[in-house]
Amino acid sequence: MIPLPLRIAGLVLAGVLLFRLIGGAMGSWMLIIAILLWLMVLLTLAWDFGWLNGLAKVPGVAKFFSFMSASRAQQTHSAEVGPRGQLSDADRTKLFGEARVRLGALEGIEATEDEIMQRLVAPAEEDPDNPFGTKAPAMVALFSGPSGTGKSTAAVAAAQMLTGKKAIETANIVGVRATDLRSGQYGTAAQLGRGKAEQALGGTLLIENAGWLLADDGYGGPGPAEDFGAALLDVLIQHPQRIFIAMTASEQDAARLKRAPEVQRWLGKLTTREFRIDELPEDTLVELLERRLEDMGWALEDDNAADQARRLMLEVKDRAGANFDNAESCRRMAEQLVELVRSDGEDDAVRRKLVGREAIKQMDDQLE
Repeated sequence: MIPLPLRIAGLVLAGVLLFRLIGGAMGSWMLIIAILLWLMVLLTLAWDFGWLNGLAKVPGVAKFFSFMSASRAQQTHSAEVGPRGQLSDADRTKLFGEARVRLGALEGIEATEDEIMQRLVAPAEEDPDNPFGTKAPAMVALFSGPSGTGKSTAAVAAAQMLTGKKAIETANIVGVRATDLRSGQYGTAAQLGRGKAEQALGGTLLIENAGWLLADDGYGGPGPAEDFGAALLDVLIQHPQRIFIAMTASEQDAARLKRAPEVQRWLGKLTTREFRIDELPEDTLVELLERRLEDMGWALEDDNAADQARRLMLEVKDRAGANFDNAESCRRMAEQLVELVRSDGEDDAVRRKLVGREAIKQMDDQLE
């Protein structure tokens, strides 16, 4: 859509040209108006291109320029502000129960599960009037740990259990990730922060893989953390205790977020509780592999196959290092093992859909 000042300036220019054509005199006031309007055009375009991001910290500036630019993103999000409907007690009870089951189904994070229940859910049950035990504008739950351990699943389950306990008004969960900023739907990090926060009012804002907040802008400049956070904080201050924030990050990124001044300038004004998920033990990885095989209708043949799978998983993990994704690696390994058994043409194994020790050892040899 054409920016509002550009439309007005176009009309003024057309009027000036008309005056010139019919011989009318153009007063000095018309010239001043034209200059001011075109100056507003330049400022609005500069805002859309992100050249005036620093002004987002000035109250009202982001809202003014968003209106002036008439951007598609701002129009869309202004229509989505606020809760998307209240839940009945029966709905909340069902939501809590389902979320509790999903959290309990995550393998190898029992300690984190207990911590979520004790530090988030129990306080909400004990003090419904102040479920998060804070006077800060919002509660932030930071879920940190290796890839593929269930951070996002745990974050969503925690939000839904809190909704079930009436600590959160609605079941609305709004996700925000690095691709949202790169998509072009949002002109600036400040617009992204404000737009997503307004969508999440009454519900949960899920900031996924939050390390992107500290990534530079591609030109050696600072990342979006400060502008995004300042706009987010502005909405939180206007609507205190109306948004629950869940963040997921690797251990390294979580440590960086806690040290970075541009993050702490806004995150430090909120109450943060961290829930750390540890590396999954070898037995848990084998259980995940067995579950992926089960999803495909297959299984490990016996304990010897399970022992060989454990050794194979350790080797894959050592080779991948910090890039090892627990859940994704187990899924890929299950698919490759099934394909290997089928390609070998062992009719009995294929018929019974069993992965034996020899097939796993063969895959191990292929890695070498």
